[in-house]
Amino acid sequence: MEQQVLRSFLQNAANSTPSKHALTLATSLITNPSTSISTISTIYETLTLSLSPNLNSISLHHILSLLSHLSLHRPHLRRLIFSSLRSFSLLPHNSPRSVVESLSILVSIAEQDSELVQSVKEVSESVFLSVCFGCDCISVRRWLLLNATRLLVRPAVLVSVFFGFCKDPYPEIRKAALDGLSNCCVGIEDRGIMEGCYFRGVEMLSDMHDSVRCSAVRVVSEWGQVLVAFSEGETKMYWSDALFETLCSIVRDMSVDVRLRVFDAIGKITMASESILLQSLSKKILVKSQTSNVAGAFVHGLEDEFYEVRRSACSSLSALSILSSKFACKALTLLVDMVNDDSLVVRLQALQAVHHMAQHDHQVQEENLNMLFGALFDTSTSIRSEARKIIQLLRVHSLKVFKFCVNGLVGNLENYPQDEADIFFVLFIIGRNHGSYAVSIVEETSRDIDDFFEGKLGSNGAKTAFFLVLAISASLSHEINICKIPPRMYSYAVTLLGRISSGLASALDRHVLFTYLCACSRSTSVSDSKLINGEEILQHIVTDSSGNQESCEPSRAQISRADYQLEEMEVGALVNLVLAQINSIWQLMQVGCIDEVIEMLRSWKEELENLNITSPQSFGVLAFALKYIRVLELFGKAWTNLICLKKFPLTGEIEINFGEIDYKLRELVHMFLGVDKEAAVHLLELMLVTCTLKLCSVEPWCYEFILGKLSSIYSVVELLLEKGSIEPSKFLVEVGNSLHEFQTPLGGLSNLFQFKKLLELFSLKQIELPEGLKHVKAELSIVNNTCESPLLFVSGLPVGISLQITLHNIVVDNRLWVKFTVSEDSYQYVYLDPKQFGYCDKVKKFIFVAPFYKTPKANFFKLTVTVGMECSSSDNLISRNCRGPKHELLYLCEEKEVFLSEKKSPSKT
Repeated sequence: MEQQVLRSFLQNAANSTPSKHALTLATSLITNPSTSISTISTIYETLTLSLSPNLNSISLHHILSLLSHLSLHRPHLRRLIFSSLRSFSLLPHNSPRSVVESLSILVSIAEQDSELVQSVKEVSESVFLSVCFGCDCISVRRWLLLNATRLLVRPAVLVSVFFGFCKDPYPEIRKAALDGLSNCCVGIEDRGIMEGCYFRGVEMLSDMHDSVRCSAVRVVSEWGQVLVAFSEGETKMYWSDALFETLCSIVRDMSVDVRLRVFDAIGKITMASESILLQSLSKKILVKSQTSNVAGAFVHGLEDEFYEVRRSACSSLSALSILSSKFACKALTLLVDMVNDDSLVVRLQALQAVHHMAQHDHQVQEENLNMLFGALFDTSTSIRSEARKIIQLLRVHSLKVFKFCVNGLVGNLENYPQDEADIFFVLFIIGRNHGSYAVSIVEETSRDIDDFFEGKLGSNGAKTAFFLVLAISASLSHEINICKIPPRMYSYAVTLLGRISSGLASALDRHVLFTYLCACSRSTSVSDSKLINGEEILQHIVTDSSGNQESCEPSRAQISRADYQLEEMEVGALVNLVLAQINSIWQLMQVGCIDEVIEMLRSWKEELENLNITSPQSFGVLAFALKYIRVLELFGKAWTNLICLKKFPLTGEIEINFGEIDYKLRELVHMFLGVDKEAAVHLLELMLVTCTLKLCSVEPWCYEFILGKLSSIYSVVELLLEKGSIEPSKFLVEVGNSLHEFQTPLGGLSNLFQFKKLLELFSLKQIELPEGLKHVKAELSIVNNTCESPLLFVSGLPVGISLQITLHNIVVDNRLWVKFTVSEDSYQYVYLDPKQFGYCDKVKKFIFVAPFYKTPKANFFKLTVTVGMECSSSDNLISRNCRGPKHELLYLCEEKEVFLSEKKSPSKT
């Protein structure tokens, strides 16, 4: 077979212009690792002999591409290919495009073989300069400018070339030159060059094209910072202030992209005069000698009509706050006002900025606390969470203000009970920091706590647990003595240990907390010999709390995204903020609190559904998150029934739930493009856990089928683990070790015990979704068909039904089917090949006339129609004939109704 393909290639390649077929044959031989060395050598010789400036550009491009493939797949030929291409690139009469393409391959080979770097240097710089200044092709020159650093051209030469091309008549070239100039600032020590590049950037800030001005902003920022770094004394402050003034002068540019780049650049400034910083916060000229360009720069940014600019202004204010305490205090007032912004992203960024400043001892003033505490009632979970982080760092100086803080957290708890765990954590921290105030509130509320445990306050357990957390935090404060808290409060806390410890998990170990509460309440549930001295417990918990608090802070910071520039980034970050809270619901699942879990999941779902999305790129991430939350809801019910409540029903209810979990998980695996390996392994692990849960709840005769499915899913997991560096969980490792033990169905408690032991190793992990997730889906409508205007048919004959179909993100391997359903037992499939309508991997809209054959003997009937995608990896066969899908379908759209009416013959008169 190899020789036949080679002969066919050589016959086609003999022409002066090799055909596309010949090139395809060569590609197949090159990429096949089994191809013999002699065949590869023949292909190489044929390709090098075909190299000629006289070839047309398309043929030459294909030959160069094949040589590039050869260098990649056949390392022993790299140097020969390098030598051939080096000679070819120096031939006269070569087109600039072919020279540049040859040069690109030479550089790629040199990057794989360091000994060839010097040879590239000898040819690349001269070719670079000759093509740059002698070629009229815009795309070629642009490519050279963008890839100049890869071509190993000397920095001094690069700066000169970029500097000159900044004045090119084409905006694409000017932009590429400015981008290149920005990348050249490392390694340049000549002050004249630094100033020349900086002022060239300043000059280009007045360019008429937005993209060029965006690149000019970067040049000004990068070279301005280089000038500051290489200056000393008063000169250093002069250049820093000049850079700040220059950037502030264009904060009112007509382009939103330019304004966005400007505020991002301002946030990178590392020093500036306090007077000029303060001027940027006020439109009124504060000092006559100052330029008006700076006046109110940040005010304009915070009032900008585009949320991206307002977000960037908030971020820059936060970064500059470390330069001046006076500036930070005034900036804090502006940032707190942004908590009422219309954009969720801006509100979140403003709160993150306030949190950053609070960490550097810039506290929110008491007159601004009302605005901050208003964020505790925001509909967004992420906003409320960020507001609590700021409250956690507050240092108040009066009982009145402390009560205001506590009341705000109580209101947060009453309106959003799903925030309970985080509220308890924040309350614990501020209670420890303000021990005397906390004791005063505990004394005021002690009667209500007593009434609750005496059955006089109904079921308001959340609020009672809230004040018990405050009592515990007060007892651990350095300000007061532990004896000021009545012992009965600790006894009460023991009875609510699960609820309290869930909230304090980030600060206190549950066992240590239990021991401490027992010791303080003199509980008889722990023998005196096991009780540790109260002071030792206190010292241990305080150390453990502070240590854990510091260690958990980075993980909290990781769940937020500060760099939002596009809407899809905004939605992706918000979705990941929601999914980051999975650990909290897993703790509740483990103790059987399924009602609280369902309430939290539904609140997350409602928050995501209320997002105002206009960008198509955001739909995939949001759709995935909503389906995933539904999976967690169903999974939580099954887990609670089987593991926590130890109910093992053999009724249909659990089976139905398992069926929906399976289907939803298959949707997540197969109907989204761009899912990374970690997320894929996570979803497959959930499938394995679902199978294991099934094995705990079904009759023994079902074991063989479910075990087969378990083994099939695990084989896919193994493939993913082999391809990447993902560390398998303990559950996955044990499933792999145990599969051979479950080959034959075992009966009774022995089998159940083995499955239960596997489930004890499982832990629900946080999943983070990558950006750019694409949702495979379809939209369907029936053309010209309503109940009042049905489609006419003749009984027993086929009828064509016109469907308007829109396909999203369908790939070439997808097998699509139109399904008609008349009743539960009567349906028909029609194969749908999207390629016959003009294949497109993003969005394709077309009209498809689907034949329906099973027209009944009826005057009028109705059927439903939908579009499904065959799940080829499914083990469930639904059809063994050639007239329908072989595997189970995943439905890409909702069912639509079709109304049909029998066509009557003309009546005789």
